[in-house]
Amino acid sequence: MTLKVKEILFKSIVTLFGVAVLFSCENNIKEVKKLNETQINTDNNITDLNMIYTDSGIVKLRLISPLAIIHDDKEEPYKEFPKGLEVFFYKDRDTVVQNYLRANYGISYEKKEISEVRGDVIVINDKGDTLRTEKMFWDAKKKLIYSDELVRIIQKEQVIIGEDGFEADESFSYYSIRNSSGDLNIEEGK
Repeated sequence: MTLKVKEILFKSIVTLFGVAVLFSCENNIKEVKKLNETQINTDNNITDLNMIYTDSGIVKLRLISPLAIIHDDKEEPYKEFPKGLEVFFYKDRDTVVQNYLRANYGISYEKKEISEVRGDVIVINDKGDTLRTEKMFWDAKKKLIYSDELVRIIQKEQVIIGEDGFEADESFSYYSIRNSSGDLNIEEGK
């Protein structure tokens, strides 16, 4: 073979190899795109969420949920916790839990700054008072938690039942119970 024929043959092989590589890359790119399309989740599902919220470097709360769904594409964006949630509210530079909340379901509306929890709702404050209800709302703007459902507040020596719900500050340190009943311990002289 002459040098010219060897050179043409070499260039042809290189060109053929280059074309083969390009076509194989195109197929790989198509496969990658296909894989990515099947894994894209438009609702932004987050499994095993363990979120910590800080303000000026100080931990304010920790939210744990097996599933969080973020609906950002809605006119009224919201976050949903269909498998329940736990929230730890901290004071004293994140070393002490001030309040604890647990519920079977939660939803939070960003623009309105209103959150709702449902299903075996439990709130425990730092005094050990335990609130139990089936539905409760938190208004972040007004810094209130409230419910129109039956509520039971269990304290160390008494149980108070609110037939028509309650209203409390968001730290659950002060609360008002509507249509209350229960076994109350009242000290004499007070």
